[in-house]
Amino acid sequence: VLEPLITGLKAKGFCFETLRTHPDYQAWLAAHAK
Repeated sequence: VLEPLITGLKAKGFCFETLRTHPDYQAWLAAHAK
């Protein structure tokens, strides 16, 4: 489910690890991981 999201973020130059551990993204990722 998250693979397209991760791939899209990497394609845009984002590091998924940074997003995953960033406080502002933790809630967002949790909400979209379902």
